[in-house]
Amino acid sequence: MELRHLITFKTIAENNSFKKAANILGYAQSTITSHIKLLEDEFNIKLFDRLGKQVKLTQFGENFIDHAKEMIELYEEMNILAKEHNNPMGQIKIGTHELLASYRLPKLLVEFQQSFPDLKILLVSIEGLNIENELKEGRIDLAFTMDLDSNRSPYLKYIQLNREKMSVIESNKATNLSPILFREKNCAYKDRFNKYVSDNQIPIGSTVDFLTVEAIKQCVENGLGIAMIPHFTIIDEIKDNHLKHIEVQDNYYSLNTYLVHHKNKYLSSSLTRFIEFIKDYSIYWKH
Repeated sequence: MELRHLITFKTIAENNSFKKAANILGYAQSTITSHIKLLEDEFNIKLFDRLGKQVKLTQFGENFIDHAKEMIELYEEMNILAKEHNNPMGQIKIGTHELLASYRLPKLLVEFQQSFPDLKILLVSIEGLNIENELKEGRIDLAFTMDLDSNRSPYLKYIQLNREKMSVIESNKATNLSPILFREKNCAYKDRFNKYVSDNQIPIGSTVDFLTVEAIKQCVENGLGIAMIPHFTIIDEIKDNHLKHIEVQDNYYSLNTYLVHHKNKYLSSSLTRFIEFIKDYSIYWKH
């Protein structure tokens, strides 16, 4: 029994005509007749009653048609899975923070879209949101996040992509102002920065929280104070000699960049392919 024989059988049953089925499928009528004869010979039972010009399913044919449809639908589903595996398609919703969206994702996404143009990536801001809830409710499929080792949910799967070193930055410009401590609002390392300042007895005039790393860098560059931010965000400023920096070697102050999904999330072949792409790509972040 071949799939094309089942398709022929289904088409005849839906149109009550060998001739119409032949026209629809692009076969000669003799080929259509041959397909049905092969099926009938295999099961040793008639599938159609031929009453003059009319064609009707036999009792066995009535029972057989539902199974034939199921087998055809199953094949089509398997074909879609195979195509999706070889050429990921659909849409993936990724929750991320502004910092990672600005510094880590652009080049990664460009390369991924060049390789898999049929898979749409939608970025969703998760600033101030509960990542666990967003993943659990299906509002996002994956999350890119930077966090401390201790801030983990037992309901989420964490894939560590990189250990991120931190740097303390200050301006190259001399200033007589009392230094201001700049911090990223809601960042996971705020308390660690405060401890660093205390342990190193750095005199501070006041503190200001910003929503973006870019705003912090601009203020520091103009001589208004100091800040602790991920080292990868100041690569260009270091090359251009716009900022002084101290790369903090103690891992206590480091953060991890994670790719996160819910533990019970079904990972489609497209989602799996995307995750594997990111894991491979993130190797270059270590250099």
